[in-house]
Amino acid sequence: MRFEDVVTRLHAVRWGSAAEWNPEALAWLLAYYQRLAPVWPPDRPRLSPTDRVIEDAALATLTDEDRARIAAEAEALWTAARERGERVEAATRKLVTFVLAWARAADAGTLDVADDPSAPLLDLFAAGFQVNYTTAGIELHYATGWNTAPVPARASFA
Repeated sequence: MRFEDVVTRLHAVRWGSAAEWNPEALAWLLAYYQRLAPVWPPDRPRLSPTDRVIEDAALATLTDEDRARIAAEAEALWTAARERGERVEAATRKLVTFVLAWARAADAGTLDVADDPSAPLLDLFAAGFQVNYTTAGIELHYATGWNTAPVPARASFA
């Protein structure tokens, strides 16, 4: 998806607004992890959703100009969320940075759209869910609570 389209889609998100639990949220999380296979080191059985390995891969091909644009767009998202009274989890914020980075990479032709890990995250966020990472696992937040999913194992996607 083009960068501008991703930005537009993210501006439409109401963070944590899903009225109730939807099992599709877990499916989107697992789809995200499945798309991480190309950057997931074989010697790492599990990764947090915002692991440094993922961050390095997402940001690797970006220019300083790309990074500045991503930072500006992210700040605009968080300002709008604050103005609406929405609290955005730290892991969600970091994942949004990855989503924006992958969109820039797709625009530049360094990431095939079919391999873009952001598509399931965009669906998750658009449905009103957020991601938080704790020692208990990956929390999927919605308006009235959260469900905690275990951190997926690399072996489960082999």
